[in-house]
Amino acid sequence: GRRVSPDFKATRELIFGGMGQPQEIREGGEFRHATETVEGAEWSLSTYGQKMNLTWQAIINDDLEAFARKTAQFGAAARRLENSLFYDLLLSNPVAYDGAPMFSAARGNVLSSTTTPAAADPSKDQYGFMRSILGRQTGLDANEDLELEPRYVVCGFDQATNVESLTLQTVPDTVQNAIPGAFRSYMPVVSARIDRTDGDVYFFAADPMQIESFIYAHLQGMENGPIVEEMDSWNTLGVEWRSYNCFAVACIDFRGWG
Repeated sequence: GRRVSPDFKATRELIFGGMGQPQEIREGGEFRHATETVEGAEWSLSTYGQKMNLTWQAIINDDLEAFARKTAQFGAAARRLENSLFYDLLLSNPVAYDGAPMFSAARGNVLSSTTTPAAADPSKDQYGFMRSILGRQTGLDANEDLELEPRYVVCGFDQATNVESLTLQTVPDTVQNAIPGAFRSYMPVVSARIDRTDGDVYFFAADPMQIESFIYAHLQGMENGPIVEEMDSWNTLGVEWRSYNCFAVACIDFRGWG
């Protein structure tokens, strides 16, 4: 989910459990108080920046006006950084609000050599297993069935073809190879950042509108990109640019991913 913060103070992200089940009210009966479980995870913004100097001669010689596009280039660099920070966090198996790793055998949300099905390239078996894992997740109240449905399959380019063959197939060659309709609604999200760590790994994620597992935040006023400032150099002939952005990404809950 997206957040906007007015400052750099640590923010406690509250995670609410269900309100319990409404009780029947008989004629003349009274309302009963609902109980709610609340947990929390903290995050805070960090500042990232860079600068660049160009001589007056280089600017004069810039026939293609490449230097005039510096604002767009700084913005693209900031987006790449935000993307990298998210994948670095995801691939580190971060801790959630309860202090335990996001993915673990104890949570039952990871495939390994000892699970059934075992960890392998994406297939109908793996898809079905992860769909059941997300679907059976409960809230902070164990009686609160979340019934999550995978929305995204996040992978690297090494697994992209396997993932897309399960999500984008329209006409199967045999009845046995038919893909369930639910799987075809899953959207592939492909990033080379995963290949650099482990090209075989892939993730299933629920729609953030169902449940928020990660948040990304900007400082108020920086939601649309970094601030880019320009000034003339004084000691030398030239121009200086600097760009800075205030951003955070954090894991707050484990339930929406597997």
